[in-house]
Amino acid sequence: MRRYTKGAKAASEIQKEWYRRIERSRSGGRVAWVMAGVPTELLFAFNIATAYPENYGPVCAARAMATPFMEIAEADGFSEDLCSYIRVALGYASAYNRLGAIPPGSPMGGMQKPDMLITLNLLCDTRIKCFQTLGTRYFNVPLYVLDIQSPPYGTDFGNHRIKEQYVGHAKRELWKLIRFLEENTKQQLDIDKLRENLVNSLRTQRLIYQIHKLRRAVPCPMPSGDSLHCVTIQLNMSGTREALEFYQALYDEVNQRVANKVGVIAEERHRLLFLGIPPWFNMGFFNYLESLGAVSVMEHIYFVGDPLDEDLDTSDPVTALAEYCWLRALRLHQHGGELCQKAVTPGPVPGSYPAGEILKFLQDYKIDGVIMHSTRSCRVVSLGQAHYRNLLHKIGMPVLALESDMTDPRTWSDMDVKRRVELFLSMLESS
Repeated sequence: MRRYTKGAKAASEIQKEWYRRIERSRSGGRVAWVMAGVPTELLFAFNIATAYPENYGPVCAARAMATPFMEIAEADGFSEDLCSYIRVALGYASAYNRLGAIPPGSPMGGMQKPDMLITLNLLCDTRIKCFQTLGTRYFNVPLYVLDIQSPPYGTDFGNHRIKEQYVGHAKRELWKLIRFLEENTKQQLDIDKLRENLVNSLRTQRLIYQIHKLRRAVPCPMPSGDSLHCVTIQLNMSGTREALEFYQALYDEVNQRVANKVGVIAEERHRLLFLGIPPWFNMGFFNYLESLGAVSVMEHIYFVGDPLDEDLDTSDPVTALAEYCWLRALRLHQHGGELCQKAVTPGPVPGSYPAGEILKFLQDYKIDGVIMHSTRSCRVVSLGQAHYRNLLHKIGMPVLALESDMTDPRTWSDMDVKRRVELFLSMLESS
């Protein structure tokens, strides 16, 4: 896949070093398998190395290794309708358990056996059931499930009693997790380290948001393909100095491209918004759009939202983590429109956004067409797309709806997708 920014090109090596660090941790530290949304700032305060079986799916898909692991999981009795991220994780764990070691050829050197499993209850049931299976069928290690409540649409955010209930619950849950970590690491929480990690995380999120704002420029300085390639750093390394430095350098680069009017392609005829999870096994899809004069200038998945660093008092970092949940929900409600299934957690987590946020993207990024990718095995992200499509049709915004999967290439027909893309862009040309 062609990448346009130095930052996106450097991301692969940073990811490789992250997996090498996990391997080195086996000699004296702890390794936890976690789900996105678990506050890594807290885990890093205990010097726990983290691996993300959910995010390992895209890593395997990008290197044509997802299908073999999914086939192992399916042979173990797991349905093809199950989330393909989870099928990759279960297949990998099955192969690891059978061999007693990392399966040969595993991308990025593979994930080391976990000392503990930590997940949370948000977004979908598989985030709990997968880890239950990992902890009972494949790895006999401690499991912790973090319970974070998500304020529903219609919550009265001006009611201080409601805020106290949500923030109080999140804080109690975080302290339960802290006690779990102290018991399994034989360490006490380093509160100063947690505060430092949280400040790093909030500053990183502000930089990511500012990078997205720079992408509003015409021509677009950074396409979706580059942005999505950096997601692993955003999700896996939140709270680290390395992530903060990476996004600072990326911001400086993108800002310079805007100042010099450096775009992705010579002639930017169409600016597209991409909704949904991308086909990780075929990220060249975005290059194909660019070859036809269209640039995906923004994607809603993994969008961090408005920065919150100025709204949080980090003197008590545990309370700040709990209040982050509430503030993020408040910001989403302020954008207007139904929340669909957007979940609110101590860190940025993919999901659906309020309709008002999607409509704002159209204006801010000067969008003239939307590509919507419905993923068969991730219904939690695809669920709100019918609602979005109806709203977009009402305002006359052209929409191309594609259906396949995020990790499973067996659902993708390259010929059919290209034919439909060409027809869609022809329609935009004539409108």
